[in-house]
Amino acid sequence: MNMNMNMSRNMKRLLYFAAMVIALRATVAVAQTLTPAQPGVDTPQPSSQPPEVAYSSALSPETLRVFVDRNPIEKTDCARDNATGTVTLKLHADGTQLCNLDELPQNYRAIVKVYTPYDWAHRCNLGAVEGKRLDAVMVRGSYADAKSAFSAASVPEDFVAPDFYLARTFGPFRSEDVTFSLECKEAKVDASLKFSVEPLYQVNVSAVALAGKSRQSFGISEGVITEATDSTPVDYFVGATVYPAAWRRINDQWTYGRYFVSDLRRFQDRIGVTAGFSLSSPRDQLFLGASVEVVTGLAVTVAWVPRRIERLTADSDGRQYQVGDAFEGTSAPTQKHWDFNSFGVGLAADATIMKSIIQLFK
Repeated sequence: MNMNMNMSRNMKRLLYFAAMVIALRATVAVAQTLTPAQPGVDTPQPSSQPPEVAYSSALSPETLRVFVDRNPIEKTDCARDNATGTVTLKLHADGTQLCNLDELPQNYRAIVKVYTPYDWAHRCNLGAVEGKRLDAVMVRGSYADAKSAFSAASVPEDFVAPDFYLARTFGPFRSEDVTFSLECKEAKVDASLKFSVEPLYQVNVSAVALAGKSRQSFGISEGVITEATDSTPVDYFVGATVYPAAWRRINDQWTYGRYFVSDLRRFQDRIGVTAGFSLSSPRDQLFLGASVEVVTGLAVTVAWVPRRIERLTADSDGRQYQVGDAFEGTSAPTQKHWDFNSFGVGLAADATIMKSIIQLFK
């Protein structure tokens, strides 16, 4: 009997002690929760890991699909900084291009950013391979382009802070094209994007139409010398244009030349000095002038136009022939002389607009 009473008494003491320990621990836990952090005391910080760690820690095709689906990004224009000569190209983790970019300017650098879970960065490779190296780009367009222009014209909620964690800088580019590659073997990502490189050019070929002074021509009609005057004194030329103010500082280097695309041009890139020869009579008519591009591919041109013109000669006795004089022959007695007092104004169309015109008639 006494033994049973002692066992009962010990059991009660044990249960009482266990209850006291549980109550004490609960009190301490509540106190830690309600007590503000004191200065100088380290407090646990919330984890920056994504709620679903599996999405970022496992590089698998399924993980990538879920990440891309849950983190859609609206496609925008790629950022370009002309002052520093850089273009920022953005990619998603599966290699999808996230901004609009058609061409990379020559001598610019490309900052390539990949939108990916933060701990994928060291497990993926990002690279760039340039194509054939550009030769010195001297002339944009050709004589054939100019001639064709005339003939054509006459007729993410499940992640705390996903970001562009993988970034590399490539360039500057001096090739015809460049291919960027993104490889994440575990996720079976092997993507590539190829861009052409927009070259700087120093000389541009243009088709130029100039209106100037009327010009006389002579003939024979019913045995007398006759004179005719141009009713529309417009002459057509092939010209070469240079841009003396088209200097720019790219990647801390001064570079001469301008780009073919309009949104890379500045006002000083539109001022040109142009010279050329007549399309129909290259040995008889030249021009030298200044031009200002008013819209892409089209420039107003004012020029000095030295040309060879016809003048009546003298007869065997030294008398100068005049219009209305009788003359036996089929062509008027003329000689060509250089006229250096002729000027013209008109329009110059470079390869930008010429190729567009040619395409319309194809």
